[in-house]
Amino acid sequence: MANRGYQLIQGDKSNGTYEKGNRILRILLGAFYKYFKLQLYIEFNGQNEAKLQLIKATSGFSGGAIGVSQVKKEFTNLEQLFTQLKN
Repeated sequence: MANRGYQLIQGDKSNGTYEKGNRILRILLGAFYKYFKLQLYIEFNGQNEAKLQLIKATSGFSGGAIGVSQVKKEFTNLEQLFTQLKN
């Protein structure tokens, strides 16, 4: 996640909350400043399997309609990234 600009702010690498950007600047500047926050949970099974759960922890409303669209796009990009890693 660090190579995509995310910082771990709570928990550990496989079970934590990540954020990218600054929440205060997002509120002040709206869609002109990007901010994303998500929760990542990875559960390992004993047979070389893992279950990954990715949850949006911010809606993007502080950036208006453009901000909501930015959050959706970023989340979709991350889903595609993890899907590619799976295959």
